[in-house]
Amino acid sequence: MTPAPHHAPTFPAVPRRTRATLLTASSLTVMAGAIVAPALPQIGAAFDGLVPNPEFLAKMVLALPALAIALFAPLSGWVVDRFGCKRLMLAGLALYAAAGTSGLYLSDPYAVLAGRLLLGVAVAMVMTATSTLISFYFHGEERGRFLGFQATAMALGGVVFLPFGGLLAHFGDWHRPFAIYVVSLPILLAAVRFVTEPERGPVQSSTGVTIVTGEYPLTTPRMTLALIYAVAFVGMAAFSLGPTQLPFHVKSRFGADPLVAALAVATMTAHAATTSIFYGRLATRLGRDRMLVAFFTLMGVGFVTLGLAEHPAVVYVGLAVAGLGGGLFTPTLTNWLMRTAPTRLRGRLTGGLISAMFAGQFLSPILAQPVVDRGGPATAFEACGVGMVVLGIAYAARTAWLHRQHRPTRPARAAAESLVTS
Repeated sequence: MTPAPHHAPTFPAVPRRTRATLLTASSLTVMAGAIVAPALPQIGAAFDGLVPNPEFLAKMVLALPALAIALFAPLSGWVVDRFGCKRLMLAGLALYAAAGTSGLYLSDPYAVLAGRLLLGVAVAMVMTATSTLISFYFHGEERGRFLGFQATAMALGGVVFLPFGGLLAHFGDWHRPFAIYVVSLPILLAAVRFVTEPERGPVQSSTGVTIVTGEYPLTTPRMTLALIYAVAFVGMAAFSLGPTQLPFHVKSRFGADPLVAALAVATMTAHAATTSIFYGRLATRLGRDRMLVAFFTLMGVGFVTLGLAEHPAVVYVGLAVAGLGGGLFTPTLTNWLMRTAPTRLRGRLTGGLISAMFAGQFLSPILAQPVVDRGGPATAFEACGVGMVVLGIAYAARTAWLHRQHRPTRPARAAAESLVTS
């Protein structure tokens, strides 16, 4: 009896307008902090006399959204699994505009901070919903390619809106950059029209028969999940060292002004975007584990170069190398999680990944401060770089060991070959 031919599962094509809506919504995440970063000195000056430590409070304007994202992303994931993606995405986009623009008309320091906390809640909602939608809309290699585009959109959001916020702060006052957050309203209208709630259920083949593949497991190994979250936390804490410590590094070593630091951070982000856009091809050729080893190694080498730099041009070289590694980070981990997460838990596990990343971003300057106090920002970059290279070597050794453990023995290979030829 001739066996029935195997049919690969088929999935409906995702419309271009839906893709564009998901990418523009993703760009809102990084720009949430980048918009007001150039205005921080003005904010600190405006708070002077109103609060005991105005400079610290100004830094909290930038840091609080990350804390709110880390705390609220797991709850956002639960809401996605319980009530769906689209409603959470729409609510998050509306809250993004309301909370983001609050700094445009509020002057009380604590009211501004409250608005920043709500902005972080909105980013958690939007980021969890869009990432979960991508996991349902795209599959296999196509999903890898789109995750690369998503990471590129996130990076370019910072590159584009960082100088725009600086211009508004330069030609106006510290309130002006907050007006940019209204950009979420057109995206909200696009999401209402072009985003549809995906169906949740078993994958259907083209013959109508229910199938189960490695991409749709019934359970998630806890050790695998713990490893994904740990890499997410460490990787984001390291990557965030660039924008938080670089302005102090270039000022103390080269006497450079904030514009040089802004351009340097933009260099790192732009190179991350360059790598992300080719993520789909790189993932197909290299595989997940090699991509993570490349991330650790490039980030480490770039930061060591940056810390040892004796000329400003070398700083840009180090940031470019670190940025190339950083572009591999988010899409690789997200794709790994999506291949591991069962359908019924995809929102919660995605929320956990986002929480781990932004916890690393929030804690990055706190973890680096003891090293900075002892040796300055350069020492922090050097120590982080060496640590990342060591982690890359350790991850490569782990991958090689696992490969040897799962390699079939000679008798097993001979038995398999005999079954094929019989």
